[in-house]
Amino acid sequence: MSLIASILLSLLMPGILDSLRAVGDRCEDAYLAGRPELMIPGLKEQERLIALMPDSDYRAYAMGHLEKLWGSYWFSLSDEDPSRLEEALAHYRNAKELYPAGLDVSPRALHTLGMEMAQLYYRRRQYAQALEELAPLVNNSFSRAMTQEALGPYALCLARLGRFPAARRAIGRLAAADPEVILQACIFEALY
Repeated sequence: MSLIASILLSLLMPGILDSLRAVGDRCEDAYLAGRPELMIPGLKEQERLIALMPDSDYRAYAMGHLEKLWGSYWFSLSDEDPSRLEEALAHYRNAKELYPAGLDVSPRALHTLGMEMAQLYYRRRQYAQALEELAPLVNNSFSRAMTQEALGPYALCLARLGRFPAARRAIGRLAAADPEVILQACIFEALY
């Protein structure tokens, strides 16, 4: 890359990163609103923006996040077509591989990815794999709220695997932190 191209890219990169964040936020909002069809234009825009980026940890992060969003998209369609779970899982696995080790990936992004993968495995009745995704989340020292969010599904997976003493301890941790969160675990069980 020439010096001029390098300078131009360094001037444009903050704008590209801001656009990626804004488009990613819109995709997340559509996913959370249960409107996956609204994600497609944003996903295509993310692909276009990523193509403008040079190879770097930031590009790898953006590609990982895009894979996570595609996973969310396919996961949201899995109620109508269970075969979409396989597509979602493939995208989630790609996201985990693409997130660069040298870059401080947002704990929230990693938490969300782990929770979504755990939900996917739980729906497939692969409780050991779901537990594997949840284990690092319940030992998360970054955020008490994120840890609490993961404890309910973690306890359910332990119970499904017949590990009742460990499930009771997880529920005890959950109840001690916030009794209302036990309701979230019941909702998780009812939905998945």
